[in-house]
Amino acid sequence: MAMQALHLVICLLFAAILGEAGLTKLLGRSTPAWFADKFATTWLRAIPAPALWWPIAIAELAVAGLFVAAVVTGESAAGGSHDLTQAALVGASALFAALTMGLRLSQDFAGASAAFTYFGVAALLATTMFR
Repeated sequence: MAMQALHLVICLLFAAILGEAGLTKLLGRSTPAWFADKFATTWLRAIPAPALWWPIAIAELAVAGLFVAAVVTGESAAGGSHDLTQAALVGASALFAALTMGLRLSQDFAGASAAFTYFGVAALLATTMFR
């Protein structure tokens, strides 16, 4: 019972974090100026800022959607499949790895540290939670 509750809480937490991040970008309807400025001194400056911003938003929403689907389908029930949650955790790990790299490139070390922590938690859960 405790494992099922933990599974549900993990799915809801990641869905909330990633869903809010993606929706905020989507509702903003444009790439903020600060985003392009953040990468002005890196090799990413050659890539138009919207080409970086919108894929991040889409990835955040897609991974959040996987977590929501895991909740809606009842994956946290005892004996249930954990395929959606597993895919969502792997997706979250990949997303947080990419965000960590971008933050490191832009020398936002505090942000990179936070993103790396999210990566570590998602990767650890993906590799150990359902074994």
